[in-house]
Amino acid sequence: MVCTSPSSLAEASKRRMKHQLLVNVKSHFPTQYSQATYFGKLRNLLDSMSISQREVFKKLPWGHFAKIPEFQLSGQIVHMLLLWLVRQQPVDKLWFSIRGKIFKFMFKDFCEIINLSAYTIKPTFVKKNEKGSVANIFFKGNKRVSYQELKDAIEAVNPKKRIDTLAFVKLTSLFVVDGVLLTRDHDTKINADHFDWVEDFENFQKYPCALESYNLMVSNLKSLIRGQPEKFEAVLAKNPGYKNAKFTVWSLPHVLQGLGV
Repeated sequence: MVCTSPSSLAEASKRRMKHQLLVNVKSHFPTQYSQATYFGKLRNLLDSMSISQREVFKKLPWGHFAKIPEFQLSGQIVHMLLLWLVRQQPVDKLWFSIRGKIFKFMFKDFCEIINLSAYTIKPTFVKKNEKGSVANIFFKGNKRVSYQELKDAIEAVNPKKRIDTLAFVKLTSLFVVDGVLLTRDHDTKINADHFDWVEDFENFQKYPCALESYNLMVSNLKSLIRGQPEKFEAVLAKNPGYKNAKFTVWSLPHVLQGLGV
C-alpha cells in the first residue's frame, strides 16, 4: 500500500481542478457552426482596386491579408476545442486541457498568427473635414452602415473609373477592420465612429483592432459553450425535432484550428 502525504493529496487536487473542464464532455450535443467574418470575400474585393490602389493597400498593416488564401472554418475542430476549455481561467484568455497539458492561447499568439501589431492603446484621433470623407463619397454622409453595405460599396467601384486612391483604400481598410476582424451578426451595423477615425488614417493604422478582434473572439466562444449541454437539452425537451445547436462565431477563430490537430 502506498501512503500519500497530505501535501501530495493537495497537489493532486489542484491538478484535477486545473484540468476540470467547462463542459461535461460525456454529454455530447450536436452543433452546427457558421462564421460571421467576411474574410473569404476579401481577395475578391481587392479585384475592385486599380493597380495603384492595390500597391498602397499592400503597404498597410493589414495589407498582407490580400495574399492569404481563403481558409475554411472547421466547425468540428472549433467544437472539439471548446469542449477542452478548462473551467478556471482568466476572462481574456483561452486555456485548453489537451492530452494532460494546459495550452494557453493569448493575445500575443493571436497577433503572431494573423501578423498584426499588438497595439493595446487607442490613439487620439483628430477630427478631419468631412467634405471628401469615405462616408460622404460612398454613403452620402450616412454612417449607419451594415457589413453587407460596406462590401457592396467596394464591389460597386469600377477599377477603370477615376476615384481618389486614398479614399478607396480607406474604404477597404474599414472593411478589413469591421467586416473581417470585428464582424458580429450580419444585421449589426459597423461602429459609426470608425468613419471618423479612418479619416485620420495614420492613427487609424495604429488602432488596436487586433486586440478588439481577439477579445471579441474569446468572449464569443466562451458564451457559446457556457451552460451547455443543458441549454441544448432544454430546447430539445420543448422541441423534439431540434437537431443541432446553431452557433455563429465572431472574429477569426480559424487561428485556433492548429491546436486541434
